[in-house]
Amino acid sequence: VEARAGVAFPSGDLGEAAESGLSLGGAVTFHLPFIGIYAGYSRAEFSANEIVQEDQGDGTYTDQGFEAGVRLGIPTPLVPIDPWIKGGLVYHNIEGSGLETGPDDNFEGDRGWGFEVGAGLGFGLGPKISIVPGVTYTRGLDLSGSLDGAGGIGGLLARTDHSSLTPDHA
Repeated sequence: VEARAGVAFPSGDLGEAAESGLSLGGAVTFHLPFIGIYAGYSRAEFSANEIVQEDQGDGTYTDQGFEAGVRLGIPTPLVPIDPWIKGGLVYHNIEGSGLETGPDDNFEGDRGWGFEVGAGLGFGLGPKISIVPGVTYTRGLDLSGSLDGAGGIGGLLARTDHSSLTPDHA
């Protein structure tokens, strides 16, 4: 079981419309030797920037959805640090609310498939708990509703710097 919090940095057309924001998530991982199979949920909320808002309000964009994949732990028997890499599928949706951009101030994108890759380090705090900083890149449907229709880096939605607290090394 993992709970995580961090800062998400929007990319592509979302990066042109929003500022960095808070990211929260959680996952459950089934551990095998050196490999973990995870499934979880994440939510990142970004403030609409001045280009979109023109000082008219406090609009937000929200990227949220489910994720599942494989996490590979790299053994380091001589030091209490556990490097890891992960890759998986995401099923996310982007929404905007309170944007004050016209007659319809809300935006709801289509749910769609994408993928994520990430890496980080696990630092053992004791025999049964670790703090795990990492970074994850998420690619999926952008504000245009496609993987790369509105520009950006091929549908790259966000880079998330996060830390998790896990009840066990992996």
